[in-house]
Amino acid sequence: MFEAIVLRNRNTFETFGVVTSQQECEGDHCVENSVGIMKFTVNLVYEDLVDSDPIYVSFNIEHPGKDYQLHYLSTTTAKFTHFEYEAHPHKTHVVTVDNTDIDFEVDLGAVQAETDLEIEISIQYSKDSDEPEPRFIEYEFYVGFAEDRTNTGLVDTIYKRDDKVSLYSSID
Repeated sequence: MFEAIVLRNRNTFETFGVVTSQQECEGDHCVENSVGIMKFTVNLVYEDLVDSDPIYVSFNIEHPGKDYQLHYLSTTTAKFTHFEYEAHPHKTHVVTVDNTDIDFEVDLGAVQAETDLEIEISIQYSKDSDEPEPRFIEYEFYVGFAEDRTNTGLVDTIYKRDDKVSLYSSID
């Protein structure tokens, strides 16, 4: 279904995303030897006149190896409905992960017509030694329709990012 919509109108979804720079951890949720927090953000702008089918986000980042540990913090979404000019409160999604390799999927439900949806994934990392080496680690995440999970031909249609992020031993 979605493939037919996209082929008719490439502007049904506009997407962009960014990995924000590392930031220092503050507060009670910081783990021992915390170095920083990475935030992965995707904004979906759904401009269609009808509500979407249910969508989901899939995220994977592999353990960086010795010297660093990953710690999943949260996945939140925020909506702004243009038609009603209404901002919806941020929603935190419950995710259970093994902090060795952070790999999860979250069902986000349907997006209302003419809605901006911001998805933010926060991951903290800590160092296991006094002076760990800077390291690049790979991550991947994808946002798409739940019904298209098994359709590999549509993987890049909504939003997929496969890239590297650098871990530093301190925040400057």
